[in-house]
Amino acid sequence: MCNKEKNIGELITFPELLKKPGDVVIPKVQRDYAYGRPEKKIKEILNGMLGSMIDAVIKNEPVILDFIYGGASVKDSQKSAGLIPLDGQQRLTTLWLLYFYASVLDDISKDEIEILKKFRYETRESANAFCRDLVNGIRIHILEQGYLSKKNMSIIDMIKDDALYRASYDTDPTIVSMINVLKVIENKCRPLSTLDPSLWERLITRRNIKFYEMPLDEFGLTDDLYIKMNSRGKRLTRFEIFKADIISQIKSLGKETKKLAEEFANLIDGTWIDIPWSYTDKSVNDERKVSDVTADVDSKYENLVRNVLSIYAYRKGLPTPEKPQLSDVFKDIESVKNVIEYFKTLYNIYVIADGDFDKVWGRYFYQDSNVKGQEDRIRVRVDNVFMLAMNGPLRVQPMIYFYCFYLLYKDARDDSEKFDDLRIIRNLITNNVRLNSARANNLHDFLIETEYVVKNHGIKQQVERGIPLVMQKNDGSEISHQVVFNQNTWNEEYLKLQFPRTKYDELLRYENHDILDSSLSLFIEYCKIDEETMDAESLEHLTMLLEKFVTVFDDDSRKETGKLTNIRVSFLDKETDYLQYDSYMSNDNRRFFLTGYKRASLFFIKYANRHNQLSILKLLEDMPYNAIDKAPIKYQSFDNESDWQYYVAKY
Repeated sequence: MCNKEKNIGELITFPELLKKPGDVVIPKVQRDYAYGRPEKKIKEILNGMLGSMIDAVIKNEPVILDFIYGGASVKDSQKSAGLIPLDGQQRLTTLWLLYFYASVLDDISKDEIEILKKFRYETRESANAFCRDLVNGIRIHILEQGYLSKKNMSIIDMIKDDALYRASYDTDPTIVSMINVLKVIENKCRPLSTLDPSLWERLITRRNIKFYEMPLDEFGLTDDLYIKMNSRGKRLTRFEIFKADIISQIKSLGKETKKLAEEFANLIDGTWIDIPWSYTDKSVNDERKVSDVTADVDSKYENLVRNVLSIYAYRKGLPTPEKPQLSDVFKDIESVKNVIEYFKTLYNIYVIADGDFDKVWGRYFYQDSNVKGQEDRIRVRVDNVFMLAMNGPLRVQPMIYFYCFYLLYKDARDDSEKFDDLRIIRNLITNNVRLNSARANNLHDFLIETEYVVKNHGIKQQVERGIPLVMQKNDGSEISHQVVFNQNTWNEEYLKLQFPRTKYDELLRYENHDILDSSLSLFIEYCKIDEETMDAESLEHLTMLLEKFVTVFDDDSRKETGKLTNIRVSFLDKETDYLQYDSYMSNDNRRFFLTGYKRASLFFIKYANRHNQLSILKLLEDMPYNAIDKAPIKYQSFDNESDWQYYVAKY
């Protein structure tokens, strides 16, 4: 007899569950079977669970495996018999594998194992076919080959060698996990072949392994089911509710979105979960429980999903894009397909990176504290945006990079093209950030302009006030767009793309300089380079001037001594005003030529400093390299010790 526990469901065994009307069906909305994954913590969970169950069977003692939630399937308002579990899939599948192996170990008749055929998988057709083949032909063949009498035979090898075992099974994560769990079960249970009563008989007739079945049949698998689950017993997490809301919204669009809803559900609960799972600390100790691990996975996954939906909403110009309404995001079939494409592209990047986003991020970007820049990668001041997306809401700059990666990896692109486009986007967004104009209310336009750069593999048109950017729509028509990225930077990037390729590549090292920080317009203008004037002499003039700047502002320049002081003193014999106003200081403050390191970045970028900037470049240009590194003693020739130059040089 089955026992009823007040308010907590029915305490039953696995055979008792299978003997009820209808089948036990793992639905498509469930994630893959995971207890056979190679992670250390999962192995510990599996070994602990199997150990407690087998001990209970051998010692004829009870063990309770918590709750199994489920309901009947509802279709066209008709409720079918059977159970569709929404929670407990992993435990039920593990039990089924244990019973299957016991049927092999004890050579159970075909009629007796009919009960196992009432357990089915619908997450993937291949998983369902594997379960069916396992209890039918494969099991018969294993016994015919003498598995019971040959101790050196592995049930896994026999399963994989069977003609019914399909090559596609090796690519199904649920089947791979089942195979791994069967291997563990074999190791634990094969020594029990002489058990009397047998392992199978004990599993079938005794009530050692039990669990609470929480039936929700009166609701069926509708949205009411989730409400019911939230009101009693084990609650759904916030992320599970969020996923259910997404799927419900997609289904609400009509019958034609049913397959899309199923595809989204399968992917978000199956394939895509690998991303947050691989970035979660799975260690368990006295202070960190298994529930903490799963909570961390959910948190990372929810952040990732919400960030993707937010990027999509900003790009489409939807209301409240920072927290978009699902009804705005998933408003028609096309929008559902677009969002799925975002996630598929993200997962493709994850696969290309072998599960380590740093491998993709580090291919293009680097971070360090050196003043001088590298020449083969792009210096950025943001962390890996894929990891940031799992830790909380993305800010403006990371969101632009995330969207750029999506565009670059959505279609097949050469790696050098990706590098060039990311370099341009870095330069554009960096200048907006430095000029305090990288605001969230501009994100819609930032993303459109990022899309323009990627689509055109660069910038094809300069812009000015009153001269908007002309962009081509998918249907071939043209629209005008007022550029929101800094226009001077936009035009600088356009001009640099006209340089010979070798010179363009050479400029990356200077763009990566800590002070110049992606902007070279001051030097380009000083050298009078434009589309019409781009001769070899002008380009070499540019390189010479940049190289002198890099020589002055190296790692030692942070000390505010050494080369900067030497250069200032060397300038004293020039016919120029040594003391000049800094436009960002009050008028009663003066600054020596060559501003100090801390303010140098803004000083060499802001247009308000243009007069002083050009004067400095002229002095720097006239100065030989040896005067940069060698301390001058110019003050010794001064005759008049009351001259201010004498004291500036000396002190």
